[in-house]
Amino acid sequence: MTASPSLPVFRFGSLEAACQQAATEWEAADATRRLFERDPTLFTSAGEEHWLAWLDAPENARPRLAAWQRHAQSLADDSYCDVVILGMGGSSLCPDVLAKTFAPSRGAPRLRVLDSTVPDSIRRLQSQIDLETTLFLVASKSGSTLEPEVLRRYFFDLARTALGPEAVGRHFAAITDPGSDLEATAQRDGYRFIAYGEPSIGGRFSALSAFGLLPAALMGLDIPAWIESACAMATACRDEPGAQTNPGVGLGIALGVAAKAGREKLTLVLPPEIAALGGWIEQLVAESTGKAGRGILPVEGESLEAPEAYAGDRLFLHYRIASSHTPETQRRLEALVADGHPLVEIEIESTADLPAEFYRLEIATAVAGSLLGVNPFDQPDVEDAKVAARECMTRFESGGTLASGEPTLGTAAFDLILPGPEVEPSPLGAAEILSRFFGNLGPGDYLGINAFVDPSTGTCDLLAELREAIRRARGVATTLGFGPRFLHSTGQLHKGGPASGAFLVIASDETRALPIPGLPYDFGVLKQAQAEGDFEVLCRRGRRALRVQLHPPMGESLERFVQLATSCLAAPQNGDPA
Repeated sequence: MTASPSLPVFRFGSLEAACQQAATEWEAADATRRLFERDPTLFTSAGEEHWLAWLDAPENARPRLAAWQRHAQSLADDSYCDVVILGMGGSSLCPDVLAKTFAPSRGAPRLRVLDSTVPDSIRRLQSQIDLETTLFLVASKSGSTLEPEVLRRYFFDLARTALGPEAVGRHFAAITDPGSDLEATAQRDGYRFIAYGEPSIGGRFSALSAFGLLPAALMGLDIPAWIESACAMATACRDEPGAQTNPGVGLGIALGVAAKAGREKLTLVLPPEIAALGGWIEQLVAESTGKAGRGILPVEGESLEAPEAYAGDRLFLHYRIASSHTPETQRRLEALVADGHPLVEIEIESTADLPAEFYRLEIATAVAGSLLGVNPFDQPDVEDAKVAARECMTRFESGGTLASGEPTLGTAAFDLILPGPEVEPSPLGAAEILSRFFGNLGPGDYLGINAFVDPSTGTCDLLAELREAIRRARGVATTLGFGPRFLHSTGQLHKGGPASGAFLVIASDETRALPIPGLPYDFGVLKQAQAEGDFEVLCRRGRRALRVQLHPPMGESLERFVQLATSCLAAPQNGDPA
């Protein structure tokens, strides 16, 4: 029998009265029942009732289980070694958690995820697989999302050349909604199988649908147990009338109350076993709540520091696994609580509890969205960056250039580009530009690094060093997102949420073309257009932004940029606007 889900422990100090009041109001409004009855007036009455099928996703997965297990068995029978998810956003982030958290069962293929248009990332994945023993699982709810489509084109052409036109279809499969363009493509090209999503489940709420459970089945995880775990959490969230004793609703009220009180930086403290969950939480919470000038910013990947390192804009969410919990972590958390920082702690037994946590966090996000007065199921500001990227590609096709202006400052290692219509070079040097940019960060702000580069170990280490230097010097929260993934995740909050973010948009020059079959531009051009588009929209929305264009070799140029930025942060800041 599945154990009852654990309840979060709330240590909210001065916010406890506000949480109790919000819980009382939620219960008086009979809001939990209304949520499960799909009442759109719980949100903004903007059609939310059409996007709530995720509430029943665990139960509705049961009849699909046999088909998923047949697909898994067929891959094992044919000795496939790898399943590569070609997806983006909600179609790939849950599989990414699976790939980084679980090893495949014996005889099952390894799960890999590719959700990047950066040429080095594509080449790196290509070098790690054998086409003859790889299944490419193209995951796209709409079936028309740009990134999965260009990746599908590239790998289908590669596999057809290597394996022959008769065999290539057996190395491809699809997850998509019925009637999509991807379904038609899969039928035309003889894909091994097509699995269907639920049209009334949005991508970021799809972890417990085919988009998350089928990849889990293919790598040999115990899907019947997963479904039971998620169903137990769903039952508890549906049937518990008390708001603060409901495992999902109570967490959502805590998130919403904290955000309304100015503690909207949801700082994640995750044990190593489930560290990858942070990226999934980022999209779920940021894209769901970050709109209409409001929002909750998940902060993942920061080290846990002493209380004086944090401003009064933080809420800490700590996941605890008893077998790996350390006294040092607990000591730091106790110090934060003693200093007045609110903390939510959730204890789980092991990684096998993740399905239940997916559901808990989905409920919590919906509840927080209700308290904030937003529609958690749309993403109105994501499309702007896509449009701007297409405009950049149109400029390239017509004139051979992507950028709309010239660099503000050019150096041997990198160029810097500031917002504005001016194309004249800046009279300031690189150090002065960076000092002014960082000096404009103040209390309540955050610094987002939007990096359109390959997330290799060396790159991640350098950008982590930069984040730490920014946090130490300016006392602000920092985030790191790799493009184009973050465009479908925190990108919504960057543009539609509070205007408290400042952004470094980093991209790199390409020295080798990586063509996209059938299209007039290559992956390098597409990646650069997406970086330009992100920067242009941030500027149009009045966000503080600085573009950094790295020259080859990228690793050395990034190191030089980080060294210069770190030295500027260590120097006294004058606070002048950039």
